[in-house]
Amino acid sequence: EVEAAIKKQEEEAYINPELADARIKGNECFKSGDWANAVKFYSEALKRNPKDAKIFSNRAACYTKLNAFDLTIKDCDSSIALDPNFVKAYLRKANVLKAMGQTQKAMEVYAKAMELDPNSDEAKNGYKDCAVRQYSQKGSSDPEEVKSRAMNDPEVQQIMGD
Repeated sequence: EVEAAIKKQEEEAYINPELADARIKGNECFKSGDWANAVKFYSEALKRNPKDAKIFSNRAACYTKLNAFDLTIKDCDSSIALDPNFVKAYLRKANVLKAMGQTQKAMEVYAKAMELDPNSDEAKNGYKDCAVRQYSQKGSSDPEEVKSRAMNDPEVQQIMGD
């Protein structure tokens, strides 16, 4: 119990949003396509500033580029928990759910994004695309095959290339 208290005290002493310049380095790595190092810097920035929804969202974007969709969703959920009005986190989560073939869940998240930002074309188009997919869905429901089909979809590739 004492060790746990000491560890918590050390973590709290480490928190300092002004020293979260690792976020800037993360942004630079992301822009240059070095997503693995960007994840490292964003993770460091989160240790310094664990209540910054944008850092979680930025790291989620890296995880998307690295096809670590489960981690993308986890970071988007963390971002949304910190800032329930941060539309970009909803869009990232919905895009990944759509890429994973989870159209119903994606539609729910796109709907929430449209609630927050009725003018978001990305949310409207994503929702519409999911609705079309849902009604024309055919083939296997095997998750790996669905993921493979999604990754070969030109629109998904375009989303992943953004």
